[in-house]
Amino acid sequence: MLRNTRNDCYVKALQNNQTRRMEMFRSLFSAVVFGTALAATAASAEIELKFATDSGDRESPSGIALAAWANAVKEGSNGEIDVKIFYQNELGGQLEVFDLFVAGEVDAMISWPSTSYDKRIGI
Repeated sequence: MLRNTRNDCYVKALQNNQTRRMEMFRSLFSAVVFGTALAATAASAEIELKFATDSGDRESPSGIALAAWANAVKEGSNGEIDVKIFYQNELGGQLEVFDLFVAGEVDAMISWPSTSYDKRIGI
């Protein structure tokens, strides 16, 4: 029986892409948690982190994962850190949310790179 190598290559590429996304997601979460831990040691008051994403609503797999992560951060910090998640462009489109991030109004965001800010990231 002949195998469909084109389909196998496509499936492998999708799996590699998903693996890379998960690694980026984990790295981002680790950075946010580490940064939050540093901020928490500097201030004893309750901290609210604003986290924005442009993909996935509350009921999507990524939305459910974000909510679980936010709960884990809150539990791990004994309630001192509260992560407020803004799903699927609640704060505006990709460029608006990036501007909010740069201005410090949003603490973290998950979004695709935008060539509007740097043409070097275009393919």
